[in-house]
Amino acid sequence: MKDQLLGGMLDRSLDDSQIDIPIFREEEGRYLASSLGDPLIRGLTEVANTRPKDPVTYLATYLYNFANKSKNNEEQEPNVLIIPDRPEENVENIENDNGDEDAGYPRSPISDVPESAFSNPNRDEHGQSVIHFAAIRSYPKDGLFHLLQESQVNVGFRDELHRTARDVAELANIRENIDEIDRYVAYLAARGETEKLVELLLEGYDHILDVEDEGANIVDIAAERGKEATVQFLQSIPNYVTQREEVHHEIRTGNVARVKELLNKNNGGGKLLAMGKNSMSRCALHIAVLRENEEMVRYIAKTYPETLRIGDNLERTALHYAMGLPSVEELSNILIKAGAKRIVKDLKSRQPSYYFMNKSDIERLQEEEENLVK
Repeated sequence: MKDQLLGGMLDRSLDDSQIDIPIFREEEGRYLASSLGDPLIRGLTEVANTRPKDPVTYLATYLYNFANKSKNNEEQEPNVLIIPDRPEENVENIENDNGDEDAGYPRSPISDVPESAFSNPNRDEHGQSVIHFAAIRSYPKDGLFHLLQESQVNVGFRDELHRTARDVAELANIRENIDEIDRYVAYLAARGETEKLVELLLEGYDHILDVEDEGANIVDIAAERGKEATVQFLQSIPNYVTQREEVHHEIRTGNVARVKELLNKNNGGGKLLAMGKNSMSRCALHIAVLRENEEMVRYIAKTYPETLRIGDNLERTALHYAMGLPSVEELSNILIKAGAKRIVKDLKSRQPSYYFMNKSDIERLQEEEENLVK
């Protein structure tokens, strides 16, 4: 049946087209029908129902996520405010374009970053994902919501101007897209997908608790469906945000003792406070580096090596920042010894060393941080 249906689609496309295209042999046709038939039929049906303005991109996104969905089929009961320690892919064995750029340096110890519960996004050099572009388009009812469900992209990602997709929709004054994005966040809570909500929070997304769907607040939505772990997590967000902002403030003022006290206050909570980004997409280590506080940088990098891999809105790590600062030698030495990767690239395909010769972007970020202290 699948072979016949796919064959019929191909026949109709040939009848309707005047373009001369190669015809598949019977054996090739059977292979295509068996390997692509099911996802292609589903994808084309979804395109027909949704009628997006860019059907090719929509179908490509659908097929990509269909192929990767099997990896996440088993639902797991999420933990409250806990990011599970999962083994990371062997990053040490991934070679950079130049092959041996790290040759001659001591091996950096491994610092694990949990695998994302969202799909791996394709973001452009300006930090925008497919959802940023989608946020300024008009859709039939539920169109953007379905795209969010299928793409599984983290809506907390910020672009070069620190805008989330929701911010872009708001600037474009497209109320229905704002509502659809909020509805998607409410949908995650209704399903009890706490792990994804944690990622949104750590990404610095600031529209979680104010989300409503048909007049019901996100906490009530989770509670009505018996998602107690999600409810507890949502209720803990205000306290977490307050502590994160306090940690960032104390880092800016150089109060190392107070930062240690705040991060050590809760069992395991310090890790999340250190990893959490603010609305400028900077985590604790980013800020410590910009402030050029060597003692602070050493403490955070050594105690919470996960922060070494965290990128800002353009995926620049703390080492990217360090290379553009006056105390580059001291800071980079601390970060590299703690496990920072010298060959990791940001969204503009720039390794940390690029900023050693091109400092203006990092100097501007440092000036922003200095202005926050005044």
